[in-house]
Amino acid sequence: MSPSQWQLWMKRSFRWLSAWSDSHREWILAGAAVILLRIWFAALGIVAVLYGASADPWGQGNMFFGVGKISAEGFGVFLAPWQRWDAIWYQQIASVGYSAGNASGSFFPLFPILMRRVGTILGGNLVLAGVVICTIATFFAFVLLHRLSTQAGDRAAANRAVIYWAVFPTSFYLFGGYAESLLAACALATIYFARRKNWCIVGVAAGAATLTRPVGVLVVIPAVIEALSQNDTWHRRAKMILPLLLGVALGMGAWMLYLHLTYNDALLWVHAEESWKRVFIFPGQTILLTARYIVEARDYLANNIVDLALTGLVFGSIVAGARKLPLSYTAYALAMLVVPLASYALVGSFAAMPMAAGGRRAMVVLPAFIVLGQLIRGRWLQPTWMMLSLSLQAVLFFEFARWMWVD
Repeated sequence: MSPSQWQLWMKRSFRWLSAWSDSHREWILAGAAVILLRIWFAALGIVAVLYGASADPWGQGNMFFGVGKISAEGFGVFLAPWQRWDAIWYQQIASVGYSAGNASGSFFPLFPILMRRVGTILGGNLVLAGVVICTIATFFAFVLLHRLSTQAGDRAAANRAVIYWAVFPTSFYLFGGYAESLLAACALATIYFARRKNWCIVGVAAGAATLTRPVGVLVVIPAVIEALSQNDTWHRRAKMILPLLLGVALGMGAWMLYLHLTYNDALLWVHAEESWKRVFIFPGQTILLTARYIVEARDYLANNIVDLALTGLVFGSIVAGARKLPLSYTAYALAMLVVPLASYALVGSFAAMPMAAGGRRAMVVLPAFIVLGQLIRGRWLQPTWMMLSLSLQAVLFFEFARWMWVD
């Protein structure tokens, strides 16, 4: 290639890259956010591991349920902080499968299946597999949130929505060992492609969400509303909804058939909740109990304060933005808030936390961040909000890595 041809090729490549970046800025923002957060959590995790993290903080001797513990040496120092709490359950399931004798059935299968497949490629390192899967899923979730936010507002508000989600106090659960990032990506894909009327992809995404977490089935709500809002005949609306319902039914059907054939219990995922002694109550009672425990300064005060505050923040955002959001977004957000609050576990420390995991669940009520991106702006308010949120995120992740925080 001659110098003149090389220069011409470079100019064309630069023009193409410039045009692509102008029309795909959400990809650049998502990539930058993921990279920066990976560096941020790596630094916090190393400090936590080197200064205070314990492999067996309460001397129970069973924190890892028999799975291989990542050594906090060499490259392992980047992975060890993510091998905590529910991440260990997923690792155990990916390694040896489910068991009818413990609570493993509470954890839905898509994430551990992917961990097992990716882990095979990565030499059997299931913790690294979980981190890789979560990172990729989070990237696509950021892209989809940006696109949905742009439809509901403008590009600047969409940028803020992604950033506010990235720095949300419990967003570190998106980056390793937990299924929240996969759930978020599947839920956002369901809504996004429903609005684009690509119902085959909607069916696949909704089925995947259903197989990721029990609340994943709630993506049916916004998808059905989007279908019914189309200015079309009822016959055509029914044809739109069919792939959605088929995807969810096939997903749950395959999951329950596997449980029946393997454990002779198609409802193992329901019966596993008995291990947690879960009771069902009115959602308002859960909130009132949490407020009462805070006033009485009972055990796990910090957990109750964070869970109540973050749930209240997300609920307030949805209420404030109800007129700005499509009905499908609002209905989905309220369902994602209310359904988990209709029960709580009575086992051990969970009995003292009626809204246990409320902060983590609030983090995946995705329409709330579209509203926050529209409302929180300005020269002083935006950086102040980000600093407060990021500071609490740092504290929570540091304590999570030290086994002192679970949500």
